[in-house]
Amino acid sequence: MITPKKTIVIETITGLILLGTINYLGWNNNPGFYGINPHPYFIVILLMASRYGSFAGFFSAVLSASMLAMMMYISKKTIADDIFFTNTSIIFFIAGWVVGEIRQMYIRKMNDTLCELNREKTRAEKLEEENTLIKKVNKEMERRILDDVSTFANLYETSKQLQSFDLESIYRSILNLLTQYLEAEECSIYLYGEETLFLKDSISNTKKPIKKIAINFNEGIIAKSVRDKKVYSVRDVLETNKGYLLHSDEPLMSAPLLKTNGEIIGAITIEKMPFFNITGSSVKIFALLADWVSADIESAMYFQEVKKKNILDEVLNIYTYDYFIHRLEQEFYRAKRYLMPLSVVLLYIKGLDEMPIAKGINMLKFVAGALNNALRLLDIVTRYKDEIHFGIILTSTNEEQAKLAINRIMAVFKNLGIDTINDGKPLELVYSIGSHSSLIENKEILLKQIEDNIEKCSGKSLLQN
Repeated sequence: MITPKKTIVIETITGLILLGTINYLGWNNNPGFYGINPHPYFIVILLMASRYGSFAGFFSAVLSASMLAMMMYISKKTIADDIFFTNTSIIFFIAGWVVGEIRQMYIRKMNDTLCELNREKTRAEKLEEENTLIKKVNKEMERRILDDVSTFANLYETSKQLQSFDLESIYRSILNLLTQYLEAEECSIYLYGEETLFLKDSISNTKKPIKKIAINFNEGIIAKSVRDKKVYSVRDVLETNKGYLLHSDEPLMSAPLLKTNGEIIGAITIEKMPFFNITGSSVKIFALLADWVSADIESAMYFQEVKKKNILDEVLNIYTYDYFIHRLEQEFYRAKRYLMPLSVVLLYIKGLDEMPIAKGINMLKFVAGALNNALRLLDIVTRYKDEIHFGIILTSTNEEQAKLAINRIMAVFKNLGIDTINDGKPLELVYSIGSHSSLIENKEILLKQIEDNIEKCSGKSLLQN
């Protein structure tokens, strides 16, 4: 803040006039307070310098020395060789300059701070304007994509409900989803083998002959999508290759079915649908369905493959640790790619090692059965390793929902009166919950966090919560 010099001049003169009045009324016989140390004019100099800075200090010193000289002249004192006048005037200037410079330094800092504050205020106002504009744009975007988001959410929930280890059921389910969400009138699913795609199932008004597509030699949309591992629609092909000739049996859209490691499973196609429905949103939905059904088919294939290798724990009738690791890798990949919730629970029975072997096995069987009954069909209960007896994968479940699931298990055990099984003592299940987040890069980090946390949870009883 810069004070006008006019204000400094007026206040300095006013202060000296006030002191001159006091001098006249109280010390009329000593004009200009001659001989008094410290001189009263210092009051004006110090006040002006400490308030307004270097100019005010210098000006008040000059004016004070001038007034002292004038009063000495009036009292007929010699100024030229007067030691008092000389010393006092020098002290006036030194005091005004030193105090004024100190104050001026703070004034400069204050002005710099105010300038920076004004710049930040201007910047904040611009940011506020930008924020307002962004909010308007977001509202418009939200309005436009609301229907798509709702469709994706409903579609995902539907696809989760259709998960199965029965491959034939999965094939038919994906075709039904295509007709439901994309209004496909004709659609098919192909499986891959020996560099060839074989028609596995289809929905069509006419019976289709058994069809084979050699993907290495065929230039159609289906072979192209499988080779490039990319979704293609007839619009994409025509836009990139204007000279492309569509065959009568060419599908309108094709998407590859891929395993997590990139291996080809097959392809899904839509042969007939309203042409104006081939939009960016429908292609996205088609691609999502292809990804989801790929994971389901891979899980089902793996299930059927390892079923022959006894992936079930024959004693407890739950999945093995190896299956837990394989399935968690799939679910973690899906959660990371589509930002879907995923939670994992590790759980062990406290004091199981102290029980007789027969009783311990019975206790494991009982808990395993209770867990399977208390959880959803989509949730996966498995054996775990070392002293941690059970691992649970809660698909499409965030941390809060996982806690609710654990509370549901607690309620089941309470209602069953489990204390009668453990010699009258309440069963204590120690558990730890972990959930997928963008900060967790892989399943190994997630499991490490849960295993570390389960030590902190030691002693927590589900029945005593």
